[in-house]
Amino acid sequence: MSPQRTCHACRRSAPQSELLRFVCSPDGAAVLDLRGKLPGRGAYLCPDPGCLRKGIKAKGVAQALGCRPPAEDAEALQRQAVEGLARMLTENLGHAHRAGAVVPGVDRVTQALEQGQAHWVLAASDAAERTRTWVATRVGNARVVTALTKSELGAVLGTAEVGLLAITQPRLAEKIRTLAVRCNRLKEENGDGQG
Repeated sequence: MSPQRTCHACRRSAPQSELLRFVCSPDGAAVLDLRGKLPGRGAYLCPDPGCLRKGIKAKGVAQALGCRPPAEDAEALQRQAVEGLARMLTENLGHAHRAGAVVPGVDRVTQALEQGQAHWVLAASDAAERTRTWVATRVGNARVVTALTKSELGAVLGTAEVGLLAITQPRLAEKIRTLAVRCNRLKEENGDGQG
């Protein structure tokens, strides 16, 4: 279970794994730490464009860390975060695939859900609307997360295209879900990140 942290922009608490971490760099400016591995005390922001804009000002994460605000503007940090999270999502999907924990395709995903092997579904962002609607009616909107395109998912799995998949290994599944939701929240002005 991820420890709770408070967003320095909106003051809401959330699991640390769901937030964006900033640390003070050696040159004295706050920097984004997507992997959460950089040394030093962290300050956190919701993965939300509004919180990012507010939180990188002088009284946000910089003040909490005792350093200068980030050198990049909010739009550049948002792009950097979306690209980094998408890269991490692809890496983790690759790990899950090599571990034999990826179940692609509507029929296999449905079976994995019915057998309790998976708890949520990853739908490609360009999957057919009827496919996403069908899955959402079967498993509920909260259990469907949208990320990447069919060809991006297919590239990870070594096939042409994949519109729907589930992850059967619980720890990897949760990590992938969290990455996808964080990435989606950064792309949407007022979304919940579910896709």
